[in-house]
Amino acid sequence: MGEIILQNVSVRFPLYEGKKKYASAVKQGDNVGGVISHDEKGRFYVNALKDISLHIKPGQRVALIGHNGAGKSTLLRVMANIYKPDSGNVTVRGRMSTLLNTGAGMQMKMTGYENIHVCGVLRGMTEREVEKALPDIEEFTGLGHFLKMPVNRYSQGMRLRLAFAIATAMEPDILLIDEWMKVGDQDFQKKADQRLRGFVDKAHILVLASHNLQVIGQMCDIAVTLVKGRIQNIRPVKELMDPSAKGWHPKQIA
Repeated sequence: MGEIILQNVSVRFPLYEGKKKYASAVKQGDNVGGVISHDEKGRFYVNALKDISLHIKPGQRVALIGHNGAGKSTLLRVMANIYKPDSGNVTVRGRMSTLLNTGAGMQMKMTGYENIHVCGVLRGMTEREVEKALPDIEEFTGLGHFLKMPVNRYSQGMRLRLAFAIATAMEPDILLIDEWMKVGDQDFQKKADQRLRGFVDKAHILVLASHNLQVIGQMCDIAVTLVKGRIQNIRPVKELMDPSAKGWHPKQIA
């Protein structure tokens, strides 16, 4: 069914240049982004996440909200096992799919069909599942004979169509999304939006990092607010949507 458990997870990124500038940032503090700190040896770091503890259960639809640099994308990548935490424990149970970088793994010299197989397997699909999904991917992309051509012959929009179709072809237990995707022209966007909503419905757990309050209200039931890499609060999305709710402030979704 799927489950995500994070216990006291922290992530920091080293900074190698401009020590004087970083020293000033430590003293003054920054308004946006993770906290800059240093160790006893004078090495500077951005503390992207600090002591994150979170338990996401089957059926939950979780929105990660906060300013740019608050740690939303980093947290998604920790859940996806892309980033290893510097401390703390991460437990993920269930089959996962991500919409963090839909074009990851795509080979420009390979054909569209070859990329469907390569990227599908990289995303955790079996060869049998790829073959089963192939007619749907073909129809959805609308690329026709171009699927037999190398992807480096595609326009950017065509590559996005193909990447999006592959990324939404499997049925995961856990789905991680970094911003609600906008793909292609206006007509195709309507088609893509409908497909993405169906994709979300099939997942047992959704974790969506977004600034879009309308999408959050439609897709999520729990809001986790991050500030400077820490969890500020966890509350129902319906409270986030209600300006009269205690503690509500529009800047929390900036």
